[in-house]
Order: sequence, then C-alpha cells, then structure tokens
Amino acid sequence: MTQSRLNDGVKPMSVSVTRQRLRPIDNWTRELLRDAALGKVTIYHINSPEPYRLSLSQWNAFRRAQHAGYVVVRRRKDSLALRNVWYAWCEIEDIPCIVVRIREKFADIHMDMITASYKLSSEHIEDLNRRVGPLVEPSYYKVWGYSSEGVYPHTRATVENAPLIAQHILDVAKKAREAVQR
Repeated sequence: MTQSRLNDGVKPMSVSVTRQRLRPIDNWTRELLRDAALGKVTIYHINSPEPYRLSLSQWNAFRRAQHAGYVVVRRRKDSLALRNVWYAWCEIEDIPCIVVRIREKFADIHMDMITASYKLSSEHIEDLNRRVGPLVEPSYYKVWGYSSEGVYPHTRATVENAPLIAQHILDVAKKAREAVQR
C-alpha cells in the first residue's frame, strides 16, 4: 500500500511511539495496526491524533469482523476507532471495507472498494444487484455501482437482512478477486 492509497497525496499519516519522533506510515502492517488498536502507538494524520485505540468490546467486535469479513458497529460516535482499525485491516488484507451500522429498526450497509486492489466488473455488479435487491428496504433501494471515486453507495435493510447482504457482497467480491487472479 503506497502513500497515495492511504490518503491520496495529503500529508502522510505518521506514527508516534511514546516519546519518539513521528515517522510516516508507508505500509500498514498487522503489528502496527495491533499496536495502534492496543494504544501502544498513536497514529497521526496532519499532526492530529487519529482514534485507533479499541476498548475491549471494540476489540471483540474487530475479532468477529476478521472472521465474518465485515464489521458491525452500533453507535457512530463510539465506533470511529473501530472503523479506522477495520479500514486499515481491509487495506492490509486487500478486501473491500464493509461496514454494517445497526440502528433501531434498520441497518445501513456500506461497502468501499478503495481498500481492494481489484474492482468489480459489470457482471459482478449485476450479480450483486440481483442478490441484494430483494433484501434491501424498498423505500431506500439504490442500485449498486461505481461512483466517481470508485466507492459504492450505502444501502439500508432490516437488521435481520443486513448480515445476509454483507455476505452476498463478500461472495461477489471474492469472485471478482478470483477473476483478476486467473
């Protein structure tokens, strides 16, 4: 992962170990991410600290996300560090960043392909629309596809359907990755 994949030419992110000089992050590593999540290092972006330290419940949610392939967050304010850690993990693993935000009645599902080195073809997008369309809240249905930044829009579904939608997204992304590797 190059600096441009991290922040597209904005001042580079840097890391500070207690009482040591800042050094730029050229590549995320699992060790650096673990240390940031545990609070052993502080990640800075444009000279201000970014939240990466996880509470115990956030750490457990992150571990579940590693197995599931998507992260589930409940409150926006409390989940910034978890989303930051998950985004960095997705860059390390070269997978799409999928975030399921649980609300009271509905869940928002957001997928960002910028963390993956591959993109979905038109066939993959059609497959995704076919799989996800019936599960999405009808009043909120959006056709999935690329926006100008290569980021997918988010969609809304019932809390019960959100994990199924996230799994469909992962399945289609896995097919796209395998197609690129052939």
